Amino acid sequence: MSRARRRGRQADPANVRLALVRKYGSGSFTDFADLIEQKRETTTAGGAKVRLPSYSAVLRFCRGVNTDRRTWGPLCDEIGLPFALLEKGRRLAIADFDDATFKRDWRFCHRASYTGKVWITVAPRFETRALPHHYVIRWGPWIFRGVLNFGDIESATLTHMKGDDGLSIPIIITISSPCHVTFGQGEPPGMLVHDINDRWTLAE
Repeated sequence: MSRARRRGRQADPANVRLALVRKYGSGSFTDFADLIEQKRETTTAGGAKVRLPSYSAVLRFCRGVNTDRRTWGPLCDEIGLPFALLEKGRRLAIADFDDATFKRDWRFCHRASYTGKVWITVAPRFETRALPHHYVIRWGPWIFRGVLNFGDIESATLTHMKGDDGLSIPIIITISSPCHVTFGQGEPPGMLVHDINDRWTLAE
């Protein structure tokens, strides 16, 4: 096991507090820890019961102490935000909440004049990460279908090319399970990157 994996990752307390206010109307770390302690367990998409983190582990997460995926994963699912938005080094703002959620349908428009690599990063909920995620991308008259298998990886990125065609056509992606999705241009982020330049088909 690598040293980085042993150290875990840190949430930013300010981000956590803002997220708690959004979800529960209160930014109290102890209230959140009480809530998780009372709930005690959650159910994965496969029906398995998973014990939620302990009271002290919840407080460590909220206060920015290093925690591992078994702690921040289910807590982020409870809050309803991906860990990437809460992590230390990210400054969360109210405006981020517009798309800071897990949902099945997403859309985005690249500027018409842009040419080069574009990408879509898909982050599943912790509780459904072990399941295959089927997706369909619609871009004008074109359709791409695929399946994402995340394994132990937090997110996967789909990359393809865009030409300067003078158009800003919406890219619409629909996923079988709710995910958090971001769109971008240039070199794709993350460890799991799939090139989807081929196998597009014309919509019927």
